[in-house]
Amino acid sequence: MSLMFDWTVQNADHVARHGVETFEVEEAMMDPHRVGFDVHDRGKKGVVGRTEAGRSLFVVYVVRDGAYQVITARDLTPGEKRIFQKRRR
Repeated sequence: MSLMFDWTVQNADHVARHGVETFEVEEAMMDPHRVGFDVHDRGKKGVVGRTEAGRSLFVVYVVRDGAYQVITARDLTPGEKRIFQKRRR
């Protein structure tokens, strides 16, 4: 699967403040077992997915001009990890 990402300096810096690299966000969004959801905030969407190294990330994004623009990304909380692991089974 190939997704187009539109990374601005501000978005990449914001994600980095959460200790997440842009390539990790892209891997999590391409996870074939990702779980998507609506954020219900002006067209924003969310994804919970795993990186190739097994890190579970919560990602919020919008689609603009056919590309994914990431708003934020962070590690899952322990409670979110339990919920996500149950949904992956």
